[in-house]
Amino acid sequence: MRLQVRGQHRTLERDTVRDAVHYYTKRLFRSRNPAISVTVTFVPDLLRSAGALGTCQWTDSQRRPRRFHVMLHSKLGSNRALEILAHEMVHVWQYATGRLRDIGDADTVEWDGKRRDYTGFIELNFDAPWEVEAYGRQVGLYTGFVTGYNG
Repeated sequence: MRLQVRGQHRTLERDTVRDAVHYYTKRLFRSRNPAISVTVTFVPDLLRSAGALGTCQWTDSQRRPRRFHVMLHSKLGSNRALEILAHEMVHVWQYATGRLRDIGDADTVEWDGKRRDYTGFIELNFDAPWEVEAYGRQVGLYTGFVTGYNG
């Protein structure tokens, strides 16, 4: 796995972010070195510009992406930033394994091989199955990392 960390978080060291990404990747992919590239960028105004504390975007092939850009709000507390990073890394894993795939527009996705249209659903961010999985797994990933981290 190739990894870059860009921007500055107000308290998190880059080495801690790198260690967290490697830990989350190992747990999700069951491998320390999957064939993916991840760029993590801390953005001061992400909440205003994207309406979120974190985002995950693939930057190459829509079918089975291998390059990802994770953006995190740079003014979060350290623990919250690591937890949201875990959430976004679940989305990296979902895209890289083909479980989640964007189809054309923002309201249509393919989840576990089934096309789903969410046009007009405001609740999409919380009850969509890929979000339920990401919110659920972020807790275990984050807790495992901070419990065992010696950085």
